[in-house]
Amino acid sequence: MNESGRVAWIDATSGVAGDMLLGALFDAGAAPNAVQAAVDAVLPSCVRLTRTDVTRCGMRAVKAGVEVLSEDQPHRTWRTVRDLLHNADVAESVRAGALAVFERLARAEARGHLVLPHRGDRLP
Repeated sequence: MNESGRVAWIDATSGVAGDMLLGALFDAGAAPNAVQAAVDAVLPSCVRLTRTDVTRCGMRAVKAGVEVLSEDQPHRTWRTVRDLLHNADVAESVRAGALAVFERLARAEARGHLVLPHRGDRLP
């Protein structure tokens, strides 16, 4: 829930593409500059986010783009992501939400790939 008291409900039971979700959030009013600032707080100068109005099959939509600025992207473990989020210069509510989302993603990835978290990467 944000300051206005509005809640977004996303039914992703069949999955959701990250760029499509980001485009929908931009279309719903998320400020691209604010999202870019939050991304930069975690991984500075790593990606550039774009917002473009498009028409697909006669329907208007917002397409989000993610332009990778660094060619050599490392594999990041849950522990690395957790540490990056803990050290990011973002509001505590943003940090808490991001940690919750990435923890769930780490659990799902581990389960989907039939792997256990690496030593030191234990999930709570």
